[in-house]
Amino acid sequence: MSVQSGDQDNTNFQGTSVKIVRITPEGFDSKKTKHTTMATDDKTRTFSQKMLYLSQAFDSFIYERFKSLGRMLHDYRWRFLFIPILLLIPMIAGLTQIERMTETDPSQLYAPSDTESQKDESRITDSFGLPAGVATVYGVTSPEGDNVLTTDNMLTLYDAWDNITAFEADRKGVIFNLTGVCLKVDGVCHKSTILAFYNYNRSLIAELSDAKLWQTIVDANFVATEQDGRQVNLSSVAVFTSDGHVSNVRFTMTLEHLKTDDTDEDGVSDKVSNWELKLRDLIRGRGWGSLKLVSASIAEINEEAWAPFDDDIALLPVGYILLVIYATGVLTRNSGVHSHATLALVSFLCCTVSILATFGIGLWFGITFSDIILTLAFLLLGLGTDDTFV
Repeated sequence: MSVQSGDQDNTNFQGTSVKIVRITPEGFDSKKTKHTTMATDDKTRTFSQKMLYLSQAFDSFIYERFKSLGRMLHDYRWRFLFIPILLLIPMIAGLTQIERMTETDPSQLYAPSDTESQKDESRITDSFGLPAGVATVYGVTSPEGDNVLTTDNMLTLYDAWDNITAFEADRKGVIFNLTGVCLKVDGVCHKSTILAFYNYNRSLIAELSDAKLWQTIVDANFVATEQDGRQVNLSSVAVFTSDGHVSNVRFTMTLEHLKTDDTDEDGVSDKVSNWELKLRDLIRGRGWGSLKLVSASIAEINEEAWAPFDDDIALLPVGYILLVIYATGVLTRNSGVHSHATLALVSFLCCTVSILATFGIGLWFGITFSDIILTLAFLLLGLGTDDTFV
């Protein structure tokens, strides 16, 4: 800091001469600084003016285009009405493909579709048909943990097996039982159950005591022969301990999913699915003494996976109705001039047609459809009618 020459003032203060010295940084030029600040302000104003000019030019361009469009709509109103309708017809016609393009298998919707195992499965399916499926019935004591291998429990298991092989399902008027859907080996259904240790003989089971039931398995060296000649290990049909305590058992039935020439693509598969669902109803629909039986199959897993979505999708029409009522109420005024209640209905109709046309185009291009996509329609209707309020 230094005292600059010419920066001194003499001032009288109450009869006393006071010298005021202004101290400024070395090299400070107040005139130059003022000039620089004014130049910066000029540049800022010039940039702001340019941006304002560009925004006004853009607004004017958009305004003129909409103005021209409005005039065209007024002059050729019938053309602008019928041409979109003619274009919408083939678009909405794409909805005729909805049944063919709808995916109902949850595993295909929520899982990757291009894994190596899926590619291998596709090669096998193309060559040999759909792979065989497995339906399983598990049996445990109720309450769980007690020994299943008792005479009463084994007789109950035999009765359950007798019911499983005898009950009938139907598809398109065709009645069939387990032999109509099972994968056969030498004409015998491919299955595995603990009953093979007793040759599926109810009278033999009834004659054996609890201890003799276990001794029969031990004498067979824990291996039984199924009716189709296969060897079945106890470990594949039951969980047991070294002291002869069997905690649970299971019936395993291999079901045929192969395609045939006289059915559609999923003909036999649908037939098997019907049987699997009937099996579930049989197991859950009655009591089994002290045993608790549980079924597991692909069909019931798929059906129960879809059930929550089906219940929610069934409520969508209620949402559509509430949306129309809300929009109509908001746009209604106690004035014949300012009330626009009918505008809500027109807006809803326009959005609906647009959504249907979009779905139709997607189906024409082979895009997979599912019931879950219907939730998107509700969101789009909400966004579309929202612009009506603006």
